[in-house]
Amino acid sequence: MKRNWIGLLVVSCILAFGFAGNAHAFMGHWGDHRMMFERMSKELGLTADQQKKVEAIIESKKEQIKKIHEEIRPRMEAIRKSVEMEIRGILTKEQQGKFQKHIDEMEKRMKDHHFMGY
Repeated sequence: MKRNWIGLLVVSCILAFGFAGNAHAFMGHWGDHRMMFERMSKELGLTADQQKKVEAIIESKKEQIKKIHEEIRPRMEAIRKSVEMEIRGILTKEQQGKFQKHIDEMEKRMKDHHFMGY
């Protein structure tokens, strides 16, 4: 049972933080993700000129990513809520309380990081 619980929780997180979350992590709040950019630059061995060009590319795509987030957010939210409801249906009362606590914490983190418009 515990293994199923973990598996379902993972599915819920994947749905909540799927493609849009990855795009947001890279294209979102630039100051929050500077470390990721620096790591990529180091791993690729980018020159200063290349770094400037990559930054310009990222900056030029932010509005497109924002538009995609706005378009897919309602569908992602509906799927996430559906997954949560289905998971709740198989949990005991005690597990449901723990699960709700997890959901509340996840939503707070998303709101704190402005994830997908929360």
